[in-house]
Amino acid sequence: MRCQMKRSFFTTLIKINSVVILILLIAVSLKAAENPFLIPEVGSASYAQGPFSSNMNPALSDLPDESPLLSYRFLKWDNEEKSNHLLLLNILGLSFTYGWYDHVYNSTVGDVEHAGANYFNINKGFMFNNYFGFGAGYSFSQSDTKAYDNYGAWSLGFLLRPWNFLSLGIALNDLSGSMGGSSIKRKEVYSISVRPFTDRLNLSMDATRLAGQGIGDMNLAFSTDIRLVYDISLFFRSDLDANMKFGITIPFFTRSARRPMGSSGIFDFYRSANSGDIAEYNSFSLTIPFTQYKNALSLTPDDTLLKISLNRNINELESEGLFTEKKITFLEIIEGIEVAAQDGTISGIILEIDDAGMGFAQIQEMRQSLQRFKETGKKVYAVMNVPGNKEYYLATAADKIYFTPNSTFEITGLSAEVYFFKNLLAKIGVKFEVVKHGEYKSAYESFNREHMSDQARENLVSLIKDLNDQFISDIRKDRDIPDEKITGLFAAGLMSPDEAEQAGFIDEVMYYDEALKNISGSLAVVRLGDYLGESEKSYIWGPIPAIAVLYIDGSIVRGKSTRSMFASTIGDATYHEMIEKAFKDSNVKAVVVRVSSGGGSAAASDYMLNDLMKYKKKYPKPVVFSFGNVAASGGYYVACSGDRIFASGGTITGSIGVITGKVSMKELYEKLGINKDTIKMSEFADIFSESKDLSDREREVVQKGVDFIYDRFTGKVVEARNITDTDIGNKAEGRVFSGTQGRENNLVDEMGGLVAAIEFARSEAHIDDNFSLMILPDEDTVLKGMLASDEMKSLTQYLRPLMKHLEPVQYGNERALYLLPYTIEIK
Repeated sequence: MRCQMKRSFFTTLIKINSVVILILLIAVSLKAAENPFLIPEVGSASYAQGPFSSNMNPALSDLPDESPLLSYRFLKWDNEEKSNHLLLLNILGLSFTYGWYDHVYNSTVGDVEHAGANYFNINKGFMFNNYFGFGAGYSFSQSDTKAYDNYGAWSLGFLLRPWNFLSLGIALNDLSGSMGGSSIKRKEVYSISVRPFTDRLNLSMDATRLAGQGIGDMNLAFSTDIRLVYDISLFFRSDLDANMKFGITIPFFTRSARRPMGSSGIFDFYRSANSGDIAEYNSFSLTIPFTQYKNALSLTPDDTLLKISLNRNINELESEGLFTEKKITFLEIIEGIEVAAQDGTISGIILEIDDAGMGFAQIQEMRQSLQRFKETGKKVYAVMNVPGNKEYYLATAADKIYFTPNSTFEITGLSAEVYFFKNLLAKIGVKFEVVKHGEYKSAYESFNREHMSDQARENLVSLIKDLNDQFISDIRKDRDIPDEKITGLFAAGLMSPDEAEQAGFIDEVMYYDEALKNISGSLAVVRLGDYLGESEKSYIWGPIPAIAVLYIDGSIVRGKSTRSMFASTIGDATYHEMIEKAFKDSNVKAVVVRVSSGGGSAAASDYMLNDLMKYKKKYPKPVVFSFGNVAASGGYYVACSGDRIFASGGTITGSIGVITGKVSMKELYEKLGINKDTIKMSEFADIFSESKDLSDREREVVQKGVDFIYDRFTGKVVEARNITDTDIGNKAEGRVFSGTQGRENNLVDEMGGLVAAIEFARSEAHIDDNFSLMILPDEDTVLKGMLASDEMKSLTQYLRPLMKHLEPVQYGNERALYLLPYTIEIK
């Protein structure tokens, strides 16, 4: 009982002390002054209208579309000669503000008085997926006037944007604030902004409460922001005491021949109109934003031409090496064209073609993007510095073709080259033994034959003829040239530039600099790399849905992906990481798998397909396949998931078959005098030994395994593509098809490139026009070899066709391969 009484006494004492402390805190709060350092913005704690809005809510500092790179603001009180000045710099969501406050409004005395204060503020915001953000900041001052010296206070801010029409904000300012030895009243702002009809109309309400005030004493402020043509905004704000602010924001955009990379600026003007004797002011600011206002007023009336220079191999994926910068990828070129089509500042495209370093299907995809660009009424110009089939095929998508006067004009029709190494291997005593299922499966013929087999030649002739027909048909349609004239040029081999012009193959004969001047005149010309760096202003609130684009690029192998100057591989372990990341991310609404692979390891291919099927079942979302230059054998197997398949007419696909092989160096060992003894516990323990040839019984065993894997392959195709068991034989057996032939044989669903596949995925996922792309694999999931200089890469491009024929060496101990017959180089 005594213990309980003692505990009760102390509890009562604590309660009394707490009440006393609370009364003292309230008393101090009531006596505390208000922060006099006015940041003259008309926005709210949930919506950044002006460049200094991060001082109202520090969470806004991590929004590049709402927080600027650099801004200057001028403020002048009525009836005062001197003015206040503020400067803001934002770097990676960290904003720094400096202010010179010559005069401030003192709410205690109700008048403007001299402060002579240097004001400093630093804020850091963190925004997550454009959905939730928070931030913190600290402000302090220095002044010769004691009342405004040693100001210091913390601020916290929170932002929530669950949907594209709603933004909620909370700002807690002047936390633990003091100035001139006196405390500062804490200010709480609770804000809501809505877009009831469109993102051009924003309605906001802020409820402001000072420390010590009750909820009923909150001051409510209402603001309206209307965005007009050229992104000009009119705004108005008023509180319950009839204190008003209003003004205009005028963004502008500039690009000129002297400075072709676009840049934006913003000018705004504010005016306050307050009730009673509260002082009023004028304010304006000049701002350099992070993002570009492409729809704003243009200070330069000149149109701009986008220049795309093609002078190297264009890859689906690129890496940034130790000594090299990251190159522009194929998707980035296509994106640049698609964005430029809708960009009012771009009036045309110039293609500078030195080397169309793309595959046949990629060129067709780029041609389609250029044609969509022309459908907007804009022009495309091609300047060919070299002749060539692929170069001219791309150029025919242009409205006008310029050709260099220092070279003959040559288009010869398509061809394919295959190297054979049997005799070379025989000279050193090496033999390549092959076991396969598929009459047309001829992947290792380069190593065990001197020339093509009849079946391989038949298949390759059919393929090249179909691609050549597409080539001629597109030239005829784009240039309005009859087939006879085109085939006549094939037969002649070449023309002089003047003859090519007279025949209608080209439009003008000029050197590049002359052609550029003829095309552009005084217009600005912006390079694609610079144009891609121009991030456009976005007005989106809420989470931005993503479409993941997963790349199966290169030979399929077990383990991790690798990338070097000679070749790329896609590993099943890396693919697993990509699949897991894309499907587990709830913000990813659809997945597009871009396949540019002739296959490889049968086991790795199967693991990759199994991963996709497993995650599709666990995290249902639309999946679409996009076939690039080649999606054959294992590259086709991974797409046997029953999902939509897009391919270009020039895609090389099919090759449904299985092959395996081993190297026998028996003769080489005999020549070198090398003997090898083997101790084995069964007849087939050394079946893949390099020191002996396959026996008949060993070949039967290997064939049995190959047949089993072939039946699995065809079974997957039958199930995924709804093909009957009786029909699969005509589509399999290792046959290779063009994309057009693949569509005819029900191996492909739609004709179209990567853009068409992404658009289909967007539609299936019910995403509107606003979405982002998640590109996988990212740099951290790829093992990169030493990347050489540009000069070394130029050298290796001549060796690449030969090196590709040696790719089977990289599969090591893999027993069965889903591999494309030959490495087909279309020229």
